[in-house]
Amino acid sequence: MLQDNLDEKTFARLRDAGELLAISDHHDGKNCPAGKTLTKCNQALIGCIQWGPIGIWKMLDNGVLRLESDTCGVTVYRTNGVKIVFKFSKGDLRYTTKEFLTCYSTTPAEFTVFA
Repeated sequence: MLQDNLDEKTFARLRDAGELLAISDHHDGKNCPAGKTLTKCNQALIGCIQWGPIGIWKMLDNGVLRLESDTCGVTVYRTNGVKIVFKFSKGDLRYTTKEFLTCYSTTPAEFTVFA
């Protein structure tokens, strides 16, 4: 694996930039960026996603999106009555698979129940 051939400083820089993430539903924690909270949402339970403010995202070579603007807000309304609010900041990461929306964010997501 690529990370096995890197010195510790280079590994940390690439890991924290999201360059070592692989688009997957499985995570062992080794390549997760330091200081980020991992949140996964099952796509089957998402009823609506509301963006605002809309951020500017850059796709990395590995297919992961990294926030280039200062902020981005996303509210996910799930069909089970749960509302999840993401307050992304510059450098946060996200990607989707068939089953999950996966986010690595500096600020943990806020979970509430709506009527």
